Amino acid sequence: MKLSVVIAAYDERENVEELARRLDRTLRALPGVDSEMIFVVEGRDGTREILEGLDAEIGRIRVLYSEKPGGLGRAFRRGFAAISPDTDFVVTMDADLNHQPEELPRLLDERERVDADLLIGSRFVAGSQSQGIPLWKRAVSGLMNKIIGSLFDVEALDKSSGFRIYRAATLRRLTDYRNDDFAFLPEMLIRGTVLGMRIAEAPIHFTFRTRGVSKMSILQTTRSYLALLRTRFDRLSVAAVALLAIGAAVRLAYAFPTHRYPTDADSLLTGLRALDILEGKLRVFYSGVRIGALESYMHVPFLRFLGVSRAAVSIAPLLSGIATLVVFFFFVREILGRRTAALALLFLALPSPAYLTWTYLPNGYPETILICCAVLYVAARIARTGHKDGAAFALGLFAGLGIWQSIQTLTCTIPAALWLVARRPDVLRRGRFWALGAAGAVLGATPWILYNLVHPFATFEGNFAMRAAASASSVASNTAYFFRYNLREILIGVTPFRRPPTLFVSPIGIALQSPAAAAYVFALAALVLVAHRRNLVKGDGDGRDRSGAQLLLWVAATITFLDIVSAAGEKRGFTVRYVLPLYLVAAAALGLLVTRLWPRRRVLAAAALAAVLALNLGNYYWPWTAERRYWRQLDGENGELLKFLEARKIAWICGNYWIVYPMNFLSARKLIAVPFNPGHDQFGYADRLPPRPTGWALVGRNPEWLARWAQTAAIRGNVVEVDHNYHVFLPDPEETRALSPRKTLALLIQSATWGN
Repeated sequence: MKLSVVIAAYDERENVEELARRLDRTLRALPGVDSEMIFVVEGRDGTREILEGLDAEIGRIRVLYSEKPGGLGRAFRRGFAAISPDTDFVVTMDADLNHQPEELPRLLDERERVDADLLIGSRFVAGSQSQGIPLWKRAVSGLMNKIIGSLFDVEALDKSSGFRIYRAATLRRLTDYRNDDFAFLPEMLIRGTVLGMRIAEAPIHFTFRTRGVSKMSILQTTRSYLALLRTRFDRLSVAAVALLAIGAAVRLAYAFPTHRYPTDADSLLTGLRALDILEGKLRVFYSGVRIGALESYMHVPFLRFLGVSRAAVSIAPLLSGIATLVVFFFFVREILGRRTAALALLFLALPSPAYLTWTYLPNGYPETILICCAVLYVAARIARTGHKDGAAFALGLFAGLGIWQSIQTLTCTIPAALWLVARRPDVLRRGRFWALGAAGAVLGATPWILYNLVHPFATFEGNFAMRAAASASSVASNTAYFFRYNLREILIGVTPFRRPPTLFVSPIGIALQSPAAAAYVFALAALVLVAHRRNLVKGDGDGRDRSGAQLLLWVAATITFLDIVSAAGEKRGFTVRYVLPLYLVAAAALGLLVTRLWPRRRVLAAAALAAVLALNLGNYYWPWTAERRYWRQLDGENGELLKFLEARKIAWICGNYWIVYPMNFLSARKLIAVPFNPGHDQFGYADRLPPRPTGWALVGRNPEWLARWAQTAAIRGNVVEVDHNYHVFLPDPEETRALSPRKTLALLIQSATWGN
């Protein structure tokens, strides 16, 4: 066997003699190996002269010299070009004694055992040791290893190690790398991965240099890696980044300028729970025992920094929505390839009006969808790349967080788990996989577990989503409602939360519903076809197995089934939020449809894309639409109402839940707002009423209704208009002093009639 060792040495006179002698002894001890050492020397410190003197003594040393340094990548390119034509394997090492020559025999044996085209002497696999590495170098190396692994699908843990063994035939296919500096090392792995080469790792003992000066500067290394990252951004990558920016901009336009939310009272419940957390009262749920308080914890730093406002609670859902775009892209890339992932991202960046509306609100659903995406991505990653400890733990962690956040995440966790079992039974037979997954799940679900220990089975008894439908007729009714409302609204709905109801709805939007619906039908057909045939998507060209389409179908089936057979499906009204993960499947299917149609039926592909996007874009709540102007007006009027009540020293108010309950948050709970329906008092604010008589008022939008309510309760006073949308009934002073707040509230509840 012929072995060539290539080493780049830039001003390494302190280390090069010891390295050459130790390497020479190691190579001579290898049985049946003919070897050579090629040193690519740069600089003027005498390294060249030392090596030439050693060659006269021990032989087998070739020196390629250049006084002016041209970069590490360029130096190795020169060395690779100089290897003997009959070389079988090429070893590369650092010249600063970071790598121990005595480990070479073990690495050669490991390469032969696994039959690798490229073996990496790794600092990050089990059994490796590292000593003396500066903190900044650890940080740069660790960060770039993670980024490169994610962006380029390189599975090796140590992508920047220079201690390697190449099959010579393999190396000749890799020497057209572009980077002339440090980043040529991961670039070669990227190229090898694309070419399907077998890359393996073995542990080494890495010791940071003790003599001489490192040539690796932060600025130079960063510039080198940035140049490498730029090579990743082909047209598809640039398109994906642009779509991510567009999706973020759309969600930013939805969240700001701030306004009264369409479901304001419900949406501000997460903010009220965050106020509890700020007071040191840790909360597990924000809505009964159904939706976890994860988003409330995310609100805390923004409430501290920005104060109590709608702006502060708009940031967490915005960040979750943007993160969902990123994770969704990587998930679809795992199962359907890069081109389909980019197109699917287009449909999620500009989604249906119902999906966008429900996932910009601070109501916990943005985090629910993010967790669903995360579970699907990690499961798909494990299915493609096999078991990794971090992935197993992450899968369990996201599944556990999902159990705490919302039972709705099971619509993705269950099919992901079943699909993973079917795809990778070898992984699931490993005890370590189960142990790490279980540890992650327990950690993620810890709040939920502790709550159920303190309140046995409370989340099972108090969560309607965990109960079965009442009867077979209920299931039949749920099925009809699912297809008549939920499915239609999540895909082609054009009027989520239209208020007031007299606002104009574009006839163009209505007209686009039919062609958009047809696009979704064909997208489902494409998904079924790919899942059935398990073939490759034409035009995608990255050679991945497309059986991941089955996972999408399983998710869609699970969402549909659980909604129909559960008590959640018996709810009526704005229940599209119960099937929001279904749009993830729809976006991926649309991306797949366009990918398949584009090479052969470009007009049809463009028509499907245009119909769906035109329907979506034409029916958003843009800042200039009538709805947004109306909600913005209400936001300002909320502030005026608070000023009015504060000026009159009103301590508590009563009224319709949707009107008064947001005042608890907007006043930072300085004002107590209690709904006249006790069942709507989500957090029991009636119990906070002071024991002694104090100023109070009735709040509503209809002055006649307020007057009738007060008259029914036999309370004297006057109705005052605060602005066009809000009116306040102020009782006479003697009425305020007559009864305690709790007795007054009891009288008001008894006398109230539905209205606003």
